[in-house]
Amino acid sequence: MVMVFISHSSRGDANANAVRQAVQAALEEKGWTVKVDMDALQPGDDWRSVLYHWVAECDAAVILLSSAAMKSTWVRREANFLLWRRALGSPVTLIPVLLQDIAPADVRRSELSQLSALQYLVQHPGKRGGTPRRIASRVVGLLPRIPDLVRDSAELSRMRNWTEDIVCYLNGVPEDPLHAAARLLTANDDRHFPTAHEGRRCVAHQLLGHRDSERVHEALTRLVGKIGTADLPRLGRLLRPVWIDAEAARWLLPSNGRVVAALNTASPATAGQYIDRAACCSYSHWFETVSLVAGEGQQEEFMAACEDAIRQLAHLREDDPLDDAEPFANEVVYLVIDPQSVPLDDVGVLVTELSDRFRWLNIVVLTGHPSRDHEWAADLGLDWLKVLRPAMRAKDESDAERAAKAMEMLMKRAGA
Repeated sequence: MVMVFISHSSRGDANANAVRQAVQAALEEKGWTVKVDMDALQPGDDWRSVLYHWVAECDAAVILLSSAAMKSTWVRREANFLLWRRALGSPVTLIPVLLQDIAPADVRRSELSQLSALQYLVQHPGKRGGTPRRIASRVVGLLPRIPDLVRDSAELSRMRNWTEDIVCYLNGVPEDPLHAAARLLTANDDRHFPTAHEGRRCVAHQLLGHRDSERVHEALTRLVGKIGTADLPRLGRLLRPVWIDAEAARWLLPSNGRVVAALNTASPATAGQYIDRAACCSYSHWFETVSLVAGEGQQEEFMAACEDAIRQLAHLREDDPLDDAEPFANEVVYLVIDPQSVPLDDVGVLVTELSDRFRWLNIVVLTGHPSRDHEWAADLGLDWLKVLRPAMRAKDESDAERAAKAMEMLMKRAGA
């Protein structure tokens, strides 16, 4: 099955509805399996597993941008999820369509600004090429040929690898425990799984988008005893960062150049989980932490500590020069800076120098709780500093720590 997902919000918008219907009909005529979110998700609902499955598995997606869609939380989340897949190396094709009430400048000023890097289709009102049927024909023309997609289907992104790893560790789990886990993760899910394998994939996709650590732990208790004790720690590592907001974590992926970001936590371990979440627990993403301590001659000491960490990231010996240092081609590395009580201007000098010397280095600066990140972007003088949004709450972090301890106890009880 070759699938295309249509993301939209067209309530009360006759033109958006007409375009969606025309695009769906044209794609189905060409042999695509089309999945459409018919605005069934209500504000405040958890992401439903079926929607996760579509956005995680689709081969292409059409994002219809109308006034309603630009304001829709769900369209924003779907678009961010799809952009996350692309940043992880997925060949998924994304086509944003600007409907008659939206201009490119509207997208650039919005939370969907990263779509500006893609090729738009623009519906010009009153022109021959702006009819729903003509827009649908242009969408079909931009999509890959289905035989090409089938031939390339063996190419896996890190997101799909993450899903398949979870499925692998769930091998042998019968359908009843899978249903129990699915119901816990979605509040209610009474769908029948045609095969146990599909049930495992369903649970994996639910976990991919989950943020409730306590509910993830409870679901895992339903599966313990059905999973090999040697596999429990490995599964635990894959599930550890799922409480992190995927939209915020996605910005840590250096899709163009590198990332220099501020994260509102004082915990380097939490920064590591953000990196794991962004990379779907890929072993190709590494980080080292440097904790700064205020004192005399601190800039030299700060830089020396950072250089030691960078040597670790580049797999260099203690006395190897750093002039031409770079990580291996298949690795993405991060330096996590914990400023503690060091003044902001000193941290700004350090980050600027590191950014100039090591243009391949991704840097994450911890801002603590409560978040000072609005100050950081201004006071550090770093206009290019990326502040991760949405911001993390201190309660989210403490709940995740409790869930991690509970998971460790669960593994011990299971004999892992």
